[in-house]
Amino acid sequence: MMPRKIIHQNWIYQTSRSGIWDGKASSPRQERIRQAVRGELKKLAFHEREFVELYWFQGRSLNEIAALLGKKPYKLECLNKRIRRKLRSLLADFVNSEFGLRIAEDDRCPLCSHPEKDRIDNLLKSKKPEDTFRRIIQILKTDFGIRVSTPQVIIGHLKYHIREE
Repeated sequence: MMPRKIIHQNWIYQTSRSGIWDGKASSPRQERIRQAVRGELKKLAFHEREFVELYWFQGRSLNEIAALLGKKPYKLECLNKRIRRKLRSLLADFVNSEFGLRIAEDDRCPLCSHPEKDRIDNLLKSKKPEDTFRRIIQILKTDFGIRVSTPQVIIGHLKYHIREE
């Protein structure tokens, strides 16, 4: 099915038009791309995969999907941004190895741009669910010189910038 509109940065759909998704004969590189993207799509939550199918693969508009799912279009715009951010992070290593392109981390994240990012990530991963962020915010300030005023900065970093091994 041809999309009813052109979707900005819809490289997944453009790639699918060349036969990558249908399993027909393709080059080894196309097969690696297909496997990598499909693998990372499986890591998304069900509602995110559902949105990807409707918006990116079927080419439905946000208004159509909103009516179908009972959501507001502006919430679907936010969902689309989150999904693209997640996929960008999840596929960063593959893109680097396959194409030699390094995807820059978000410069606005004070935790990503710190020279001791690995130590910071280990600190954040050590937080237990029942703990608050107060102790971590204090350690970031005293040990790393990073001023974080709200836990949302840390939560965003955990959600979008730390790759699960």
